[in-house]
Amino acid sequence: MVNGAMPEEHLSPAYFLRHDESSAVRLYLLDRPSDRRYWRPWTKQEIEASERAASEPRTIFEPLAKKAGEGCFLPDAYRPEHRRQRFMGELPHQWTEIYGTCECGQFVEWWIKFCDGVASEFCSEPPTYPAGFFDDAGELDL
Repeated sequence: MVNGAMPEEHLSPAYFLRHDESSAVRLYLLDRPSDRRYWRPWTKQEIEASERAASEPRTIFEPLAKKAGEGCFLPDAYRPEHRRQRFMGELPHQWTEIYGTCECGQFVEWWIKFCDGVASEFCSEPPTYPAGFFDDAGELDL
């Protein structure tokens, strides 16, 4: 995070679990921020400071030199309601691990089962499979 804003190039894919129009729980991919209302160009002072840092010998920050016309998205740009949400499609009978930090600071981890793209089960422990469950996996040429 730089000056309270995240540089766009440091984003990894983000997902959002929410109800769709028919109240089914579905998984959505969040696109990178693009709403220019939450864009802030670098100031002249920030550009000059980054150029000074980049000019120092053997600095690791050289590739991060700020340039005129560049900038960053403000933290609000990363909120799900301010990003394009794309439905992940049909995830037939697939368990997905979802984890993160709760507002209280505690780490949380859940496994959610999707059947035909809709969340159908969830649990706080990894799913287990009965003995022999993967015996027919040879047909998949793995």
